[in-house]
Amino acid sequence: MIRPPNDARVRQHRLLTLLGMVAALVALTGCEHSVTYGGQVSTPSGSIRLELDQTFEARNDEEESILAHISAVQVDADGRVYVLDADPRSTSQLVSFSPDGRLRWVLDQEGGGPGDLRQVLGFAWDGDSTLYLANQFGTRIDRFTLDGVYMDSKKTADLGHERFFIAGFLASGALVVWKTLFGEFGAKISVIDPGGDWAVTDTFSVVQTGNHEVPQAIGSAPVITTMGDAIVVGGVAAYRYTWYTRSGDLLRRITHDDVELPPPLIWSSGLGVSIREFSRMYPLVEINENYVVGGGTWPVNLENPEAFRRLTGDVPDLKMANELDVFDAASSALLYSLDAERYGIVRLLASDRQGNIYAELAGSEPVLGRFRLEIRSSETQDSNSQ
Repeated sequence: MIRPPNDARVRQHRLLTLLGMVAALVALTGCEHSVTYGGQVSTPSGSIRLELDQTFEARNDEEESILAHISAVQVDADGRVYVLDADPRSTSQLVSFSPDGRLRWVLDQEGGGPGDLRQVLGFAWDGDSTLYLANQFGTRIDRFTLDGVYMDSKKTADLGHERFFIAGFLASGALVVWKTLFGEFGAKISVIDPGGDWAVTDTFSVVQTGNHEVPQAIGSAPVITTMGDAIVVGGVAAYRYTWYTRSGDLLRRITHDDVELPPPLIWSSGLGVSIREFSRMYPLVEINENYVVGGGTWPVNLENPEAFRRLTGDVPDLKMANELDVFDAASSALLYSLDAERYGIVRLLASDRQGNIYAELAGSEPVLGRFRLEIRSSETQDSNSQ
């Protein structure tokens, strides 16, 4: 069911958004941060600037936030933002915002009927006029217009799958989906032609070990996105982004050799198998033809993980790195490492065609922020000064 925003709530929301944005800009404007983590990184001359440009948040009639678990973000060609708010165990909703942060609509009817949402496992914009959602715990793909109107569904069993996640669309128009492999020890990736008979045209598997023996790497689910006509896989067993063709051929790879990510901790108890992941990779997003941005969070002082293999135990004084890393798109060289916490960023989620990045912001309630990322080379600065 599509719920249009309440006018009074929208006016109050816009005022709160404006005040929050002004405060953030005052705090962040002028901050230039170029550091390295781990070993030595060759950083080019120039500067980088990251500024909060807009916030996106939605509230109900009682002025309570309706966002609870921001799962994925898509931005269309006109800058309209679509937020998948999905609890992996129960409810899901799709929320749309205008580019200036106004709430457009909320799709939150729970159930099993046409257009109802239930445990959505990812969604994607096809680059044109349609949103694709992996719905009903991944047992079907639902299609919606950009105005939130239900169009039709396709059962995933007809595609030879029981359930899967949606990664995104290739530039050629093919839909990329994936499911975990060997208990999240990798992924089986499928490429689907959503037109005509929805044929599965390509399938390949990615197995990640991160130099760890099974079952240590189990639980390290990869992060899979699309970029142009390539499928990009980021793994938490090692800091690595790998580009593949639609048929699984290796194209290129980005690594951050100075970062060592500890494997998840796995132990058995009377309640079953428990998994604790300390590290999380962010999806790799494209800023323009020159730069891509990735990163993640990982502990930097976890010297003895065996000491914390207790179901109720906590890691005392755990220090986490939270990085946004800017890479050269052509050479894969690491150019800048930004302390994401300094900008109030919890995790990177998406980018748009204007080169802005979208990230979840720190706070008691989930809020999405749009950041303007500006990178100026020394040549650009010299020409501007003349």
